[in-house]
Amino acid sequence: MLPVKDTATARGWQAVVLVSVIALPAVLCLLFILCFGVDVPWSDEWAFVHLLGKMHSNSLSVADLFAQYHEHRLIFPEIVMLALASITGYNVVAEMLVSLALAVATGYVLWLMYRERFGTSTSSLLWFIPIPWMVFSFRQYENFLWGWQITMFMCVLGFVSSIYFLGKAEKPVNLIIALLCGIVSTFSFFTGLLVWPTGLVVTLLSGGKARTSVAATWLVAGLFSAAVYFFGWQRQPFLPPILFGLEHPTDAAGYFLSAIGSPFMYFDVSLVAGIVLMPLLLVILKFAWDEKAFSRNAPWIALILFSLCSTLILTVSRSGYGIWQANTSRYVTLTYPGFVGLYALALGMKALHPLVLKFLLIAIVIGLMIGYGGGVLMGEATMLQRQVIRDYLVHYSSVPDAQLAVLNANENYNASRVREGAQILEHLNYSVFRD
Repeated sequence: MLPVKDTATARGWQAVVLVSVIALPAVLCLLFILCFGVDVPWSDEWAFVHLLGKMHSNSLSVADLFAQYHEHRLIFPEIVMLALASITGYNVVAEMLVSLALAVATGYVLWLMYRERFGTSTSSLLWFIPIPWMVFSFRQYENFLWGWQITMFMCVLGFVSSIYFLGKAEKPVNLIIALLCGIVSTFSFFTGLLVWPTGLVVTLLSGGKARTSVAATWLVAGLFSAAVYFFGWQRQPFLPPILFGLEHPTDAAGYFLSAIGSPFMYFDVSLVAGIVLMPLLLVILKFAWDEKAFSRNAPWIALILFSLCSTLILTVSRSGYGIWQANTSRYVTLTYPGFVGLYALALGMKALHPLVLKFLLIAIVIGLMIGYGGGVLMGEATMLQRQVIRDYLVHYSSVPDAQLAVLNANENYNASRVREGAQILEHLNYSVFRD
């Protein structure tokens, strides 16, 4: 802990230093995007390009925005991306910067949660430092350098904001905001559906005079949102069999643990991290249960539930791809909130053995060092790859399908989709074809 001198000037300087350290990861993330972000549509974005074509031909409909994409309903991210494309001529780096802004907003809401629980003393600011460093970790390099991943950042922001305002739902305006944030989370990414059962748990844990009415309202809104979401929904045929995990429990367990450990390690080492961190999580939850600390830490419990359930969903739907897929950086945005919640939960527990908190803090610090260091290397590699495929797109009319298909990795390397989309972008003077 920082030495605290009993003068207003000393406390002021300490606060400035701490706030600077807290803000630094967001600044570094901005530099990360500006250094490594490349303005070229990639992978899933080629499905979005066709929405741009419909928008400019005045044939875009609500049904197009509501249409299922893989497992998701992406209404709100698509609206944001369409607006950005109109303003910037479809510069996907602008989308990356919006993702950063969403992460900043998420970090701010987490600060509001933290401040209400721990205050704003110098000591509290010091202990808050690991949280923003997790929020902006370069272990999420794939999401920060891929404009399409606005979807995940919007889902997480909607979830965190919903949980925050749900804790103040005695006031009707806060309940309305929580409901709106929950809807945004739901229709930004599939795991946003978790906001409804998780929010119900938070409401029941939090207590309060209006608990019953708030819980009833939340339950009805959740059921309605789920009914709308799953109207006409179909499980995608390219996904592994849904019973794969039951038929191959060892593979499923490895996938789950790798996803749990992925915020702190790369490649196969994430499995080791998951094996170490999962028992630690269970130990801290057991201490919290014994201390009857769930009620006063309901928001942090919600973050833990969100990440655990998101990881479980990924395991059910994706474990057939193999453990390697659990290590992909794009899922870290869904799993780091659980460690934020676990860390804050551990901070607020009186009965927790100090060694447990120290071990968790050391694990987080080591993981962040690896995440940021490896993220720089992976960011540079991503930049070099995107620069190559950007050149392919510029010359799309003459390059062979084998090269053009590289731009559309998530759609089985569909070169025809890229070629059709390139014609749309060239006609609109968008993306690499801007004047």
